[in-house]
Amino acid sequence: MPRHRMVASFLAALVLAGGLARPVFAEWRRIESPNFTVVGDVSAGELREIARRFESFREVLARVLTEKFIATAVPTVVIVFPSDRAFVPFKPKFNGKPIELSGLFLPRRDVNYIAMVRDWDEDTMRIVFHEYSHLITSNIAGSIPVWLNEGLAEFYSTFQLVGDREAMIGRPVPGHLQRLNEHSLLPLEELLNVKHDSPLYNEGDRRSIFYAQSWALTHLLLVAQPSRRDKLGAYVASVDTGTPPLEAWQRAFAADRIDRELQNYVRRSVFNVFRFRFSDKTTSFDGSALPLAAADAEAFLAHFLVQQQRYDEALERLDRGAQGAPGWPAVVRAGIAVAQKDRAAAEKALAGLPSSSDWLTSYFAGVALADLVSEGREAVSGQGYQAARAHFDAALKTRGEIPNAIARTVALELRSTPTPLPEALKAAERARALAPGREDYVFLNAQVLAQMNRYPEAATLLRSLAASTTRPEVRESATNVLRQIQDLQRLRASSDARRPAAGRPPAPAFDTSPGSTLPDRSEPRFVPSWRPVGPGEERVEGELERIECDAAKSVALVLKVPEGTARFGAAALDQIEFITYRDDLRGSIGCGPLLGGPMKVYVTHATDADRKTSRVVAVEFLPREK
Repeated sequence: MPRHRMVASFLAALVLAGGLARPVFAEWRRIESPNFTVVGDVSAGELREIARRFESFREVLARVLTEKFIATAVPTVVIVFPSDRAFVPFKPKFNGKPIELSGLFLPRRDVNYIAMVRDWDEDTMRIVFHEYSHLITSNIAGSIPVWLNEGLAEFYSTFQLVGDREAMIGRPVPGHLQRLNEHSLLPLEELLNVKHDSPLYNEGDRRSIFYAQSWALTHLLLVAQPSRRDKLGAYVASVDTGTPPLEAWQRAFAADRIDRELQNYVRRSVFNVFRFRFSDKTTSFDGSALPLAAADAEAFLAHFLVQQQRYDEALERLDRGAQGAPGWPAVVRAGIAVAQKDRAAAEKALAGLPSSSDWLTSYFAGVALADLVSEGREAVSGQGYQAARAHFDAALKTRGEIPNAIARTVALELRSTPTPLPEALKAAERARALAPGREDYVFLNAQVLAQMNRYPEAATLLRSLAASTTRPEVRESATNVLRQIQDLQRLRASSDARRPAAGRPPAPAFDTSPGSTLPDRSEPRFVPSWRPVGPGEERVEGELERIECDAAKSVALVLKVPEGTARFGAAALDQIEFITYRDDLRGSIGCGPLLGGPMKVYVTHATDADRKTSRVVAVEFLPREK
């Protein structure tokens, strides 16, 4: 063969081999800092510097907001890409095309992800710090006004390290100042009344003006006039109790002409900043950047895609780069299977999964198992609960307190036992204390109290949540659950007075007093076998008057009880188990009043997996009285 053809064949073989082989992740490393997990295809020194910057930023926030409010409920993972080209396949897409961005923050229920490129610039870090600030300030209160929420995030986003022992926040943002000097300021009342669904917050150019003016007003109140910080706190507290924004502002700032001061403030050329000096080098921590196996690197990238619900792409990466790999890749695969409702694949991925020395693998193994065993209406088995808890306990032992691991363990216990132990209540309260901004932890705490029959305390929590939240859906859920708890409290008091201590329906009793007639034992006698009350369920006795159905196909059972009338909901009739102990009932159950009048029943209801709503699971028609 001529030499040039041999060379061509050799090059073709290399191209073919290169097309089939996977990239070697020799440069991927991982470093653990006290509050972040940082992975990336960059040098060990670069990973450590990025971890130091994030830890320093968090430390500065701790000095401003206090340590109590800056703990995050879930782990935060930072992925560092070597270039924008390497980042492109993982950027969120719009209309099928990657969105142009150099930094990304993805907060999710069980994890926070930060993605960035190695050659970060000030704008990249401002984006990341802005979004991370939102996460931190949400721990303080769920009802921070929109303008202040964005103003604080912009204020903190200007964080900058100066050497090894100093940092600054509150630096001026030239783009904001330019925009404010080129456009008229928004009226103060309009700014204060902006909500997340307001056009002002969601329109392009005006949205930029909103951000700029929110930053300027926040900067004025925090830096230029430090004496007004207390007034700002009073304003936030007043809004938190439901006071209209403008009224809360007028109460706090009285005759202050903030609008006029703001006009002058944005035209200044000199701005003060907060400077923080550290006695030691900023946020020193032990830990080395260790090499990351190729399969684990692929698993991190796949997990990042999962947070964007790009499951097919995530599975493709696992199949090509981590096929059959144990540990972290298997856990990521299980999480995808759970999200796709593929129970068999999830069980296969988790089968025989040993406890891991890696706390992050243990944590997500617990998450996957918790999601898997919590599917459906049935109670969580003791085996499933213990397996998930073992993984969460392993993560907590190594990493320290992770509020979400604590909360999810409590949620599993509620599904596995009708009466939680006192330790479950302490754990729910601890999760709330560590992450006050997580409204779902308030629901969880209330649920524990309700299942312990401590209804007044549960109701107090839900009233507070309904009054303070800015999210209408949360307020509605809290109000509905509060109403149900009040009904349960009333019904439980009545039921306890009329039922045996065991809480089960009374067994048929016979009168054995002198002169009484005992039943004829020679004749067959029907003895009801009541449906067992499962974990998380409660039975109520009453007279079923009618079944109401609406256009949305949901149903409500209207029950007459000693205290009055009670209503119990369900998504559909076919989701209720109807059981009869009467010989005169035939046919199917339908909507409307019961033919023949009200009938005595036991209605068994349970709380849904989200712990926010109750639903009917069974109706038992009691035997006719002789």
